[in-house]
Amino acid sequence: IFYFLILTSSLLSSDILHSLESSLFYFRFGIFALAIPLIIQTNSKILNYLFIFSLLTFFIVSFDGIYEYINGSNIFHNKAFPGRIAGLFGDEWVIGSFLSRILPIVFFLYFINLKNLNNLFNFFFIITVIISFVTIILSGERAAYLYGLISLLFFIILFIKNQIFKSRFKALFIFIFIFIALLPFVLNKTTDRLFSNMNNHISLDLNTNYYLAYYNSAYGMFLDKPVLGHGPKSFRIICDNYKNYYNGCNTHPHNTYFQLLSEAGFLGFIFIFFFFIYISFSIIKILFKKNITNYDSCKYSLLISMFINTFPLVPTG
Repeated sequence: IFYFLILTSSLLSSDILHSLESSLFYFRFGIFALAIPLIIQTNSKILNYLFIFSLLTFFIVSFDGIYEYINGSNIFHNKAFPGRIAGLFGDEWVIGSFLSRILPIVFFLYFINLKNLNNLFNFFFIITVIISFVTIILSGERAAYLYGLISLLFFIILFIKNQIFKSRFKALFIFIFIFIALLPFVLNKTTDRLFSNMNNHISLDLNTNYYLAYYNSAYGMFLDKPVLGHGPKSFRIICDNYKNYYNGCNTHPHNTYFQLLSEAGFLGFIFIFFFFIYISFSIIKILFKKNITNYDSCKYSLLISMFINTFPLVPTG
């Protein structure tokens, strides 16, 4: 339904071919979603392999990021400006976003393989989680830091509630949370990056807060075409017509919800809005259960991944 909705929106847009670039083949995500369970059912060990490779990937990416922070450049001589790290992503400064958005899925893979893991794997998992969170902080990405804290807080609540985990395991993750929350305040370069210009980002002055200026332009577009919007990928083309402030135009409004309001209208917006509400209630429902099973922990981890990827109160790519 969402696919046909954005397709219709594209066909009604002022630049049909440009808009169809992002909507015409959107059905591929539906095929991807159907393929995942099919692959898992075909090969029962795929989740074991995926867990091992995910851990190795996160360990290597995180270790390389920390190495760059200490050394000034990573093993391939990639480097970002002070307060940021590039890591294995080269000139794409997305290492924090990559780690923070996918880490809950690594937790899911851990829970689903929990019965088959020995002490060595448990130790490697904990070490990888710690250095991943450290790298998220060192990345200097504000949204990634917030996502990391949200995820960690959710998992600590789960560990406290879940009877499967021993007391020392719960205490360890509480310690990790405190460590991660306080770490930015003892690293000068990271502190400067995370908290510099914060007044601008929380200001209600649209001349100062460029994110708010983007949202204002997107809202103006929404008011003009409230039902189906101006068509996917149209913000970059026509935002100049709706901006009331110098900083009101960009390739996208830097917020998924405002982007859908402006480009797919109210009908496109309600899909993600109600999806986020559903995810939130599903997380709360699990936390209020008296006995949380390992299956619940698996489901909970995936819900957290969806929660932070659809969280409306931070700027998005």
